[in-house]
Amino acid sequence: MFFLLIYIFLFAKNSVNFGIISIYVLLCSTKGVAMEFRHVTISVKDMQESLSFYKDIVGLEVVREFASGPSQIVFLASGGTQVELIYNAQRDSFSYGSDISLGFASDSLDDTAEALKKAGFEPSEVSSPQPTVKFFFVSDPNGVRIQFISEA
Repeated sequence: MFFLLIYIFLFAKNSVNFGIISIYVLLCSTKGVAMEFRHVTISVKDMQESLSFYKDIVGLEVVREFASGPSQIVFLASGGTQVELIYNAQRDSFSYGSDISLGFASDSLDDTAEALKKAGFEPSEVSSPQPTVKFFFVSDPNGVRIQFISEA
């Protein structure tokens, strides 16, 4: 940016060039550009097991699915943000960050925890960092930490 300003003052001596360069700088600036979080991608070990978790327990719906080379790709959503599941039979190792979690709102933590237990998952104890917020964690079939949260 500093060198661009020097260029403007050294080479854009007339107001037309200065105006054109100023507009270009404004258009190329990232300030004020609205970004929207669209999706999170999870490489999965078993597509059917993962689909069952995200559809039956989390409550997401499949919005798009397709194959790309050796990969099967499924997008699920409930609202604007989507979860992208990618399965590739040729991949045999997976690594997920231990300090990352995906959070989903729940109308009833008790019902969600019960559904998870019936499906063979082990939800953590419910935590309540403040009176109006309660949540618990569980690992999805791939080991990704999922947080279910209820805010009153």
